[in-house]
Amino acid sequence: MPRASLPEGCSDLIDAYKMRAASQKEQQRFILRIAALLHDAFVSQLEPEVLCPRNEELLMQRISDFLHPILLANPELERQIGSSSNLVETLCHVVLANADDEKA
Repeated sequence: MPRASLPEGCSDLIDAYKMRAASQKEQQRFILRIAALLHDAFVSQLEPEVLCPRNEELLMQRISDFLHPILLANPELERQIGSSSNLVETLCHVVLANADDEKA
């Protein structure tokens, strides 16, 4: 997946972010913002049965599979987020929270 195919706003956010100078709170905010930007692209390719029974283990695997080519094609994003597990967990929480909101 080429960098240009990242959702709108991701590249600018990555370019503007300086992880080394960021506090833990700023790092968490960055991860949350990236997860929010990736949400729609991820959900558009997700099978509904992954969300219906809230199969979190399968959802985490799908997120990992989704993020892998993005991180390979965008080394700066991979460097900025450090461990991709933070982004996987955050995106999982965002997806589940949005799914719960849609049900309500």
